[in-house]
Amino acid sequence: MDRVINVILLRKTVTIKQSMAHFQTQTQERICQLTRPNHISTEMTIQDMSGKPIEALLVFGNCILKLRKSLVYFIKSKGLDVKMEDIRWVMPVPTFWNDAAKQFIRKSIDFIGIPEDQFQIALEPEAASIFCQQKLPDFNASLPGTKYLVVALGGGTTDITAHEKISSSRLRELIFATGNSYGGATVDDRFLQMFTAIAGKDIVSDIKQNYPMAYIGIFQGFENVKRNISTTTSQKVKVSIPLSALSVLDLKCKQVLGKNFRSTIDASKFSSAIELQDDSMHVDIGLMKAFFNVTINNILDLIKTRLQELAVSDVTQILLAGEFAESSLMQDKVKSAFPNTRVIVPEAAGLTVLKGAVLFGHNPSYLQSRVMRYTYGVGISDEFDPAIHDEAHLVVQKNGSKLARHIFDVIIRKNQLVDAGTSIDSKYLTIDPNQKTMEFELYFSSNEKPVYIDETDCKPLGSVIITFPDVCQEERDVKVSFVIGNTELEVKAVDKKSRQTVTAEFNLF
Repeated sequence: MDRVINVILLRKTVTIKQSMAHFQTQTQERICQLTRPNHISTEMTIQDMSGKPIEALLVFGNCILKLRKSLVYFIKSKGLDVKMEDIRWVMPVPTFWNDAAKQFIRKSIDFIGIPEDQFQIALEPEAASIFCQQKLPDFNASLPGTKYLVVALGGGTTDITAHEKISSSRLRELIFATGNSYGGATVDDRFLQMFTAIAGKDIVSDIKQNYPMAYIGIFQGFENVKRNISTTTSQKVKVSIPLSALSVLDLKCKQVLGKNFRSTIDASKFSSAIELQDDSMHVDIGLMKAFFNVTINNILDLIKTRLQELAVSDVTQILLAGEFAESSLMQDKVKSAFPNTRVIVPEAAGLTVLKGAVLFGHNPSYLQSRVMRYTYGVGISDEFDPAIHDEAHLVVQKNGSKLARHIFDVIIRKNQLVDAGTSIDSKYLTIDPNQKTMEFELYFSSNEKPVYIDETDCKPLGSVIITFPDVCQEERDVKVSFVIGNTELEVKAVDKKSRQTVTAEFNLF
């Protein structure tokens, strides 16, 4: 029964992805922009196709809700004896989404009836790797000790990590996963820039806002042909445009420019490279390939950078997965740039991440260990040591004692290899009698050895609020466990005196 449900989930995921593509892409881009300055919030907004703001949390929640409703309908229509509480939901996300972004995803499911313990996040390159290990017969990484680079090429992101085969069912991460915001969607952006240069920004904005279906139709034709373009393609590329969209283009060009769309193309700087014939644009192959240049070059640079790391110096295979991996031009460029490395592209590479996420949901322990991408810690005050601390962080107490404030108390360091589910314990004490809650802030840093929480490369991650079921006059000794090495950071707490587990809630800033 599980197998049937998994297939349904994949099919419905693809359907929802297509129907909600604009919202999902904009929301992902928004999160990708915000994960770097770390300003993820439940109040952040994106724009719909007409330019109106909408809550990103609402968009994500409704995408998942639509998927859930489709599954419920299918189960009922087939008379299947499947309970919703028996289903685990898995969402693959880019690797460079930080913990705040992942918490944002969890917030988005709160109002649609999926319990937190039934929802799991998978990392895109890990999901692709798991699928190829288990389901791809030609993948030459079956022997323990085999190392390979995983490049997940999505619509809006590229994510790269490297894995080593440990056993038949376990992998070890060699370098922490990271990526950039280049993917298939950035190629689309170049086509949009050309189209805007031809018709003008006002006309394109008008069509996008007032004729959304025509706008989608214009760019769907480009989407349909771009993955078949290769280094050997020499003829002009036919980009189909629906007649309804052409009618809108003619109307708007006549209203604003005084001529139809064909004449508008002929008067543009692209007149020698584009010819309008019936319901299609015939685009010169040189111009068409140019749309890919910036995206492909940035992806190749990222792959080269990662291959220069000592831990992957002996990697001989590159696995390409994800939507943009289906681009023949992208495949050709990778093979040309790395001639001594075997490049593997699974059939239907665009579904590799989704299928791998299902397998991950069944066996989250497939990744035995991961390399930490950040240094994590909490902010504390400590006894001032002039050999370690600077005067700017010195605080002199009323009793004359000297403290150093804003100290970064490290939980785990960047580049450390940790087993999945590793628990690191810390001790915290209550300050006041009858204290009902205890709160402290978590920080992360791209620096392996941060000293203070106010350093430039240190950012606040969120707050941990521990709630006690009762109050007491005595000082409370609480063991706080940080569970690391999984796809998400978890926090647990135990009252050491009563030995009772107490609620530890993690809230993003």
